[in-house]
Amino acid sequence: MSRAFPTAPGFHWAIQIAVDPGTRDADVFEPTSRWEVVEVYENAFPGEPEHLRVFVLGVEEAQSLANFVWGPVIPPPPVIPPSMSIVLQSREVRS
Repeated sequence: MSRAFPTAPGFHWAIQIAVDPGTRDADVFEPTSRWEVVEVYENAFPGEPEHLRVFVLGVEEAQSLANFVWGPVIPPPPVIPPSMSIVLQSREVRS
């Protein structure tokens, strides 16, 4: 576990330990020790205070990076080789 914040957009394992003020149901939020996948995305230009924000499934408002304990980045899926892409396209259902 780390308090080092992500520096680029992507998907990460994280534990949410707080919520931003104004978040719906913030008054009933309880920190957990449950890891979940969250999406870090670019919200503003680099160098601005809220450049990166966090999308959490089921939470209306984007959250601050400081509200989480950070785990590892989830790597992107592998690239499908062109030869496999042709096979997948030929199996598509046509109506």
